[in-house]
Formats: sequence, C-alpha cells, structure tokens
Amino acid sequence: MRTGIGSRGFLAAIAIAAMPAVAARASVSLIFDDGDALPTKTNVAIAAGSTFTVGVYLNSTGEETTGLNYYLTAPGAGSGHFKITNRVLTGSAFEASNTDNTVVLNATNSLLSPTSGVQLGGGLSDAQAAAKFFYGTGTFLSAIYTIQVLPGTLGGDYQIKTVSDANSGWSGSQNDTPIPFNDHPFANQGVNAYTVSVTPEPGMVGLLLMGAAAAMGTRRRRR
Repeated sequence: MRTGIGSRGFLAAIAIAAMPAVAARASVSLIFDDGDALPTKTNVAIAAGSTFTVGVYLNSTGEETTGLNYYLTAPGAGSGHFKITNRVLTGSAFEASNTDNTVVLNATNSLLSPTSGVQLGGGLSDAQAAAKFFYGTGTFLSAIYTIQVLPGTLGGDYQIKTVSDANSGWSGSQNDTPIPFNDHPFANQGVNAYTVSVTPEPGMVGLLLMGAAAAMGTRRRRR
C-alpha cells in the first residue's frame, strides 16, 4: 500500500478546484544530483554508448510531503536515445510504488521515448502512514539511476527531465488542510532539467571525416 499518491475522488476534486493557488507550493520540486558540484552544475559530458549516474531528489523549502509521483523523460531530439540501465533504491526516503527492477528496466519501460514506461516515485511505508509521519523541509532521495546514451546518438546537447501525470506529482500533509494529502503536479513547481552533452563515438568521428574528405575530393575532380 502506498499513501498520498493517486486521485482523491469527485468531492475532493471539487474542493481542490475551489481552493486558491498557494504560492508556497512552489517550494517543492524534483532535482537532479550527480554528486559533482550541484546545484550549480546540472550537466554531464558523455560519449555515445556510455552511461552516467544521477540521483533524483525531492526538495522542499517550505512544505510537508508524504510521497511523489514522476517519470523520466527525454523530450525532443533526445527521444529514443536514452534508457535506464539500473535503479538503486538504497537510502531512498520513499517506499517505491514499483520495487521490481525487472519491470522498470525491461526494454519497453526503460527507454525514454520520450518518457519512461512506468511511474518511478513512491510514498510512505504502512508504518509511517500509521504514525502520521511526513517529511518536512529538506532534500530527500527518491532513487539513483544509471542511464545509457544509446550508440549512434549524434553529438549535441540533450535534456532529461522529470514529469508527473496530470493531477499527481507530490503529496502534501498538514499544509493542505482542510483537505489533507492532495496531489500537486510537479509541472506547477517549474521544470528541473539535466543536460547531457553527447560527444560523437570515435568511429563516428572517423566516418564523418572520411565523408568530408570524399566530398572535397569529388568537388575537386569536378573542377
């Protein structure tokens, strides 16, 4: 059982729609951290065919939270060029909704095309929920991912982002009274992107140079 994730029912939806927007909700976001001088550094240079590791964390500066719901996505030109090859939940503050890595990492769900095929977040354990526990301000680990840049990916800058389903995202606590444990889309919190600067594979560079040389030779013969 997971607490604080999912729809809340028709009456709750009406109540939420009637509630004014709360500026404090912008204090909750998902952030990427590769352990290298973040938050000022949010990018990695990587060769096509190689992997990199990055963690996803829930960061709150003013809200209480009980869970999170998100996917990883590689929008635009990055679609179909990245896949999750490993997920580590050790040290996670949340009990994963889907703890089975064989499901998360299968060929369909692991490919960011542009979005991962399964929800990657989690919530409180049954014991935490029974104790009415919640996380306050701070930065809390969700999972650490190893992501491969697929062979053949062209050199350039790509972005990996987090995205949540409509009417879900992070789940609040006492700050949501009189309707506790409402879901709030991370889309309302602003987008946090991780930039991947892909360098061409050595073999690809050679082919490009050979192609350029052949083109120059053809032009010279035509003169």
